[in-house]
Amino acid sequence: GNVINNIYYSETDSTYFGVSHRYRQVFSWTEKDGYKSLLTIAPFEPFINFSPFYTDSKKNLWLVTTGGIYRYDRINRKFIFISNPVGKNDAVYTVLEEDDKGDLWVVSYPHGLFHYNAKTSAWNSIPISEEFESRIITSIQFEKKSAQLWVGSYDYGLHCLNINTGQWRSYGMEANHPRRMHSSLITDLSLDA
Repeated sequence: GNVINNIYYSETDSTYFGVSHRYRQVFSWTEKDGYKSLLTIAPFEPFINFSPFYTDSKKNLWLVTTGGIYRYDRINRKFIFISNPVGKNDAVYTVLEEDDKGDLWVVSYPHGLFHYNAKTSAWNSIPISEEFESRIITSIQFEKKSAQLWVGSYDYGLHCLNINTGQWRSYGMEANHPRRMHSSLITDLSLDA
């Protein structure tokens, strides 16, 4: 059967959005218009459970998926291709977040972390430390007060980037160390208010 992943409801549009990886479709559904296919995506099985939809502070609806980053055009009711910062067809974008400056941060498998500077309209790859070996980043979370970006990975645990200094700290798996985690698989991050 058809497996629908990642249902997202947009209050702004009174619309449900979803991804069907089996049929490689991004779709919308409204009570008035029913089902509408919006975009065909390239297949990539390992990441069918990532959360591809994100709404920023300006109420823009974003979609990250195989081969690119898209923004929803509310007038024409379709997703518009915005960028592929990696520049390669093998990129799978899995997470997008906005910081308090309005800049975007996006994760790409297997190419790592990218930053979009809203003032300069430029994408940059974020250098990683020797401790931070992962290219399978599963989640990111901002801690605005301390200007830190927390990064969870599938294979190397938890990492923290000081946005002001560019310095990384890693908290990987080491069962006998009291400040390390007992598992290296991080699937989601959330800031406790």
